[in-house]
Amino acid sequence: MLNWAGKSTAYQTLQTPTSKTLTPCEEESVDFENTQNIFIEGENLDVLKALQKSYFNSVKMIYIDPPYNTGNDFIYNDSFADTKADYAEKVGDVDEHGKLKRAFVRNSKENGHYHSNWLNMMLPRLHLAKNLLRDDGVIFISIDDNEQAQLKLLCDEVFGEENFVAILSVENNPKGRKNSKFISVSNDFCIIYAKNKEMGKFVEKYS
Repeated sequence: MLNWAGKSTAYQTLQTPTSKTLTPCEEESVDFENTQNIFIEGENLDVLKALQKSYFNSVKMIYIDPPYNTGNDFIYNDSFADTKADYAEKVGDVDEHGKLKRAFVRNSKENGHYHSNWLNMMLPRLHLAKNLLRDDGVIFISIDDNEQAQLKLLCDEVFGEENFVAILSVENNPKGRKNSKFISVSNDFCIIYAKNKEMGKFVEKYS
């Protein structure tokens, strides 16, 4: 099981009900009375919680494209790194007065703190998404190298390792990225999990 600083708080966030509700916007809708499509704008955690009652166990397929935690300046918060001081307090390296309790910090923690807030953001959303899936439902998650390893372990915990389907390599830049330091990377990934792999139906199509 994957553990990180703040995990228990992430589970508390999952259990906390939302006070938000979905409000129809008829003036921006097309054929409001007859359409069978829904487009929702909102903070995705609140929206996922608001959908639980109406869409529980009823969605066939979910695709999400979460922040990749690259540190780039996007319009959404795409950098989830704790400060070293915040992380040290969470994992117990400092006391309540900010005094360092250990003279040295292991390298694994120094590397791990950059992932902790991202994992705290993802955990409740994945659990809520799982609730919406039908028993034969499937979720597809886009990701790159920054969090691919952490996401795989987190999904093993949320969906069950036995429900892992595949990791697809998605080529999005055949020439390779110019900002790659050592190897010119040309792909991202798509991680696929079933809610219940035994009930999932996958049809092979050949071109």
